[in-house]
Amino acid sequence: MNKVNITDKGILEYYGNRVGFVKNDTAYVDEMFRKKDIEEFLAGENGLNIEWRNDIYDRLVQGNVEVSESLTVKRCRLYQLKAATDIRMRFIGYDELKDRGFAEPNIDDYRVVYDGSMGTDNLEEIYAKFDAQEKPKGFEKSGIYISDVIELYDEETNEFYYVNTQGFRRLNDFAKPKFEVCRQQTKEIENVPEKETERADRTVFEPKKEPETIEPTQDAEETFQVETFRITM
Repeated sequence: MNKVNITDKGILEYYGNRVGFVKNDTAYVDEMFRKKDIEEFLAGENGLNIEWRNDIYDRLVQGNVEVSESLTVKRCRLYQLKAATDIRMRFIGYDELKDRGFAEPNIDDYRVVYDGSMGTDNLEEIYAKFDAQEKPKGFEKSGIYISDVIELYDEETNEFYYVNTQGFRRLNDFAKPKFEVCRQQTKEIENVPEKETERADRTVFEPKKEPETIEPTQDAEETFQVETFRITM
């Protein structure tokens, strides 16, 4: 028996143990079997890329995972705020963050503290694993907190979720540079159409006109002089 083998169904075996899958040009292997002879067999002899994931072995042993199902599980990154960021941004929910006048959460303010496979795409399960006493391999922080950001990604897509006070809030612009987000928001404000009601309510100020000075006519002057003459006589 070869110590490393790939079956016709794409199952990677190591001394008869099912330790991973192969699909297209990538081998997905359980992290605890990160061994030199497996790497040499996959990359050296077969020219495959290798992606190490957690929980693949356990799920294969249980017999409840097909190759196609396993490869739908996205990888996970966990982001936490950098030490230099405003302390008032930490450990608060999304709504409170906005109430305090802060902009949308942005990748420039965060650092990656974990990058790997959690064996699930379920955010609640991912949160529980980061919060458990036995942490995922490669995760050296004490836990997961409100204001952290979870990224689920694969070769084609990625999604970002803010760890909120209750549940998770999806972030659409998290990975965009700050200046792009600011420019986009400014452009949106500039393009807001003027409401008809606002134009109707505006008061139009016109310069105040001075009253016209009426010059007395010649007939009026003669009448005044005649009346005055009659009084003095």
